[in-house]
Amino acid sequence: MADVFAGNLVHFKLIDVLKLLSSERKTGLLEVVKGTERGEIYLDGGKIVHATSKDGVGEEAFFKLITWLEGNFTFFPDATTDEKTIERSTLELLEQGSEYLKEWDEIKEVIPSQEIIFKLSSGGVSEEVTLKPEEWAVLSQIDGERTVGEIAQLTGKDEYQTAKVMFNLFMKGLIEIAAEPKRRAKRILNSNFLDVLEAKFKEVMGPIASFLMEEIILELGEKKEAFPAEKAATLVERMSAQIINEEQRVEFQQMALKVLREYV
Repeated sequence: MADVFAGNLVHFKLIDVLKLLSSERKTGLLEVVKGTERGEIYLDGGKIVHATSKDGVGEEAFFKLITWLEGNFTFFPDATTDEKTIERSTLELLEQGSEYLKEWDEIKEVIPSQEIIFKLSSGGVSEEVTLKPEEWAVLSQIDGERTVGEIAQLTGKDEYQTAKVMFNLFMKGLIEIAAEPKRRAKRILNSNFLDVLEAKFKEVMGPIASFLMEEIILELGEKKEAFPAEKAATLVERMSAQIINEEQRVEFQQMALKVLREYV
């Protein structure tokens, strides 16, 4: 069997991984994991034939999974399935996926977090504006106190669907931002934790370990000398994703957890 291909979604967009696998006419299972959520996308000779997530199957699952910006992916070559939930051509699916992500990026410019709170625009609602039922459903929940995430739960929509509706309402001038996400004071990590973490990482990765660790810290928008404790778990996850050997990766994570409890 060919080698397993794995990586982190912080470094590789899922849509790009799928384009690569498709262009090389690969057959297998692309598994995606984010926290407790898990998704699967099957390819047969480079053609995407089946996808599944907690929110559904087929194209619904495919478009949900490609929006994930965090998590890990693993491609298991030669894995097959009897289920065929996607009939559309893979080229068309990937092209629409790329457009979908461009739209998502625009939405993120206005709604970068599920913790943002909107309120009705101080200018009032124009009678000339025509809203769709799903827009009214979201608009009716906007009270200047509920977050985007809370409204998503109340309306039964996922993060993308809710954010898209609110983005449209915002662009129509019907709502405005009432409150940005609350910022908590950073609790800085004990420097000993990072030193121990880096030393163990070097044992596994060699001389390149320090460079990789520094790059990950920069990608997280932080500095080693003032790294926030709340991002410690994310740092460990992203460093772990660089370790190909599963046994070494598990050992590294277990060590990091032990040290994390001691120093954080």
